[in-house]
Amino acid sequence: MSFFPAYTLVMSIGTFVVLGLMLFAKRTKLDELESYFSENAEVRKRKQLWGPSPRFGGFHRMGLMIDIMLMSKR
Repeated sequence: MSFFPAYTLVMSIGTFVVLGLMLFAKRTKLDELESYFSENAEVRKRKQLWGPSPRFGGFHRMGLMIDIMLMSKR
């Protein structure tokens, strides 16, 4: 087996695993995670802007939580 098919297989499986974990976190842990950052102005603004909209609001609010976790110094 050459390198390219193995790399493609690993990247494809990894993509689905990451998307599955994000979907799980969005559906079950997003509100709990936002409660830790309830005093953050950006979190309050996004929550007010998108509200409880399950599809688009959760997607954008989850993106903000990922940004906060990745760039916590900002």
